[in-house]
Amino acid sequence: MSKNGTILVVDDDDDILTAARLLLRRRFAEVVTCRQPERIPDLMGRQAFDVVLLDMNFGPGESSGKQGLEWLERILGIDPDIVVIMVTAHGSVDTAVEARKSRRNRIRRSRAAQQPQRDCDAQARQ
Repeated sequence: MSKNGTILVVDDDDDILTAARLLLRRRFAEVVTCRQPERIPDLMGRQAFDVVLLDMNFGPGESSGKQGLEWLERILGIDPDIVVIMVTAHGSVDTAVEARKSRRNRIRRSRAAQQPQRDCDAQARQ
């Protein structure tokens, strides 16, 4: 089986990072792990990733998913086309719905921003 792509795994649990690295290296050409989400912009600035596997909660006692949703927005701000998979051991249906809404809204805004360019291109061809 050929390995393609690069994945960034972001989680504050070293055991999760180790397990992800061991499992995902079978499928991806490169697996990059990160314990501190604050490093995401720098990592994404230095390297192109095909997928981000992102924990929704960072730090002891965190279970709202708010941190992961904030990082989801920042990641999509850097690369609106990247695939982001949200993971958590402490989630709810509401948190999952919020993550989906965030992505859907980002896609709508991106398409809306591209529409004026399409309109100009169409007019130029006429």
